[in-house]
Amino acid sequence: MKKQVKNFVLTFLCPAVTLVILVLLCLNPAGCRSTVEGVDLIDGDYSVPKIKSFCVASANCVTIDFSRNVTVSDVYVFKKNDGETFSRICSAEYENDSKTAMLRFADSTVTGETYVAEGTVRDEKGNTLTFSIPFLGYNDNMARVILSEVRNCYGIASVNKVKVHKGEYVELYVLEDGNLSGIEISSASDGSKTKYVIPPCDVKKGDFVTVHMRKGNTKKVVEDGMISELDSNLLLSTHVDSSSSRDLWSENLDAVFPDNDVVYVRNSQDSSIIDAVIFGKSSLKSWNSACERYLQKIWDAGIWQGGFDAGNIVCADYVTATAASRSYSRINVEQIQADYDKGLYLSGEPFPNSRDTWIVTNKVTPGGANSKSVYTK
Repeated sequence: MKKQVKNFVLTFLCPAVTLVILVLLCLNPAGCRSTVEGVDLIDGDYSVPKIKSFCVASANCVTIDFSRNVTVSDVYVFKKNDGETFSRICSAEYENDSKTAMLRFADSTVTGETYVAEGTVRDEKGNTLTFSIPFLGYNDNMARVILSEVRNCYGIASVNKVKVHKGEYVELYVLEDGNLSGIEISSASDGSKTKYVIPPCDVKKGDFVTVHMRKGNTKKVVEDGMISELDSNLLLSTHVDSSSSRDLWSENLDAVFPDNDVVYVRNSQDSSIIDAVIFGKSSLKSWNSACERYLQKIWDAGIWQGGFDAGNIVCADYVTATAASRSYSRINVEQIQADYDKGLYLSGEPFPNSRDTWIVTNKVTPGGANSKSVYTK
């Protein structure tokens, strides 16, 4: 047996191994040594342009800011719901050394309708970027609003021996007639994941609008009567947490507005911040990076007067899940309206807004005039 194995190795296996080695040596004379000789390394920038901002400038124009100068091609706008082409770009104009592209449509968009802009841009080195950006049709009659009341806690109450869910809400006060389409409610901590962009909705001066920021904490606890009132019928929202005026309900089920946060109202068309309120625990030492970015924007816009440390923001110590009957209430709404009517803020000056213009009240009043009753421990 051993002799047969030896003969097999000598007769068949050794010649086969030798042949393989010879072939490899022919293919790579240097044996197994790795080499980069003869390879030319080409220098260059192969990164694609980046979109820095997107702005709906008018009913038939959007503006996109890029990280470098670009040329736009093959851009289409679609209606999001049906996917049909709405309008091809009829012209592209450039500013800021071609880093800003103004794309003009042949047709005008409709207020509140959802569209998607898709296209390709190319920089001077041939790098391309394909983009797809959803946006709302331009609102040329946006209502002037301010923040009036915020409840940042979520709790369960007993009503007629039945447990009901009471969630976080934001109340807006309308200073001037218009449409709410494109007005966005969010916070620095939560970001885009729980933001609420208001659909087309006509409002009048003096109206209160309560935006309920979630419908419970799971699909199982979404209760009857949580219906958004987008037209003139203000009796649709019948949930126990509904207000006495217009109610709008987000489909969000996640928690919003932690103890240390910046709640803001923003124009989603140009990303400008309209109003904000800042609250936090008395133990606050520093803000997270997300909040810091918005605090800087608010500071630059002059929206909040005073600092951002614990001593200059609304104290959040006593608005908790076990105290859903408390909220942050603005106490100078009537004065702002009176001054607005006199023309004091028509040119865009910031409204009086600081720790001194907000209180923690023990009487929530969504949909109506704010309580001046200060909570005391």
